[in-house]
Amino acid sequence: MRGRGDWLERRRREARLYFEQHHAHAVPDASFAARVAARLTRDPAETLGWAAMRLLPASVLLAAVLGYASLRMIGAGESAPAPGSDDDVIAWVLAGQEAGR
Repeated sequence: MRGRGDWLERRRREARLYFEQHHAHAVPDASFAARVAARLTRDPAETLGWAAMRLLPASVLLAAVLGYASLRMIGAGESAPAPGSDDDVIAWVLAGQEAGR
């Protein structure tokens, strides 16, 4: 494992040297801090709405995949097994998968 640590340390030194030599010397203008502060003080509802819209496609895809998997697990003529009294959903799903095999 020593070789990987040495390699990683060497790559870190090379990256640091590269960025020191290729510095852009860009200095933000005077209104940069004001623009950042304005973006941070946006309405929380707006930020939440933005995040919900970004997550909507993934949520729909996840629901479709889970629905498809549950339909395949149940089969055409079988009924879905009822969860046990211990309310352990993961064990219930795993038991249903084992029964389907």
